[in-house]
Amino acid sequence: MKVPQHPRIRPLIVKAVLASQSRSAGSQSAGAATAGAVFATPEQSVHACLALMEADGLNCIAVLDDGKQLGLLSLAELQRALIAHYENIFAAIEVDQRMLFMQGVYSC
Repeated sequence: MKVPQHPRIRPLIVKAVLASQSRSAGSQSAGAATAGAVFATPEQSVHACLALMEADGLNCIAVLDDGKQLGLLSLAELQRALIAHYENIFAAIEVDQRMLFMQGVYSC
């Protein structure tokens, strides 16, 4: 599947989803990564994270940076963030097409 992209919108990474996630008490704790554990990194793309979760049948995934847990992301949170990201891309494409149409450059 081709991933929708736009030149003015950066790819969605795990760090952006963590930043938008509401912080609840006790949701973050310091810990070390163990051998064989499945986790995401802050700089990993959301697509790669979702593929990792699907491959291992996970509903949640820990986000670790240098062995320190930054947060926990659920499948639903990642999917919501990805849908919002795609909506932004499609809105930007629509604005571009309207601008080109108004300039007389774009045609169906």
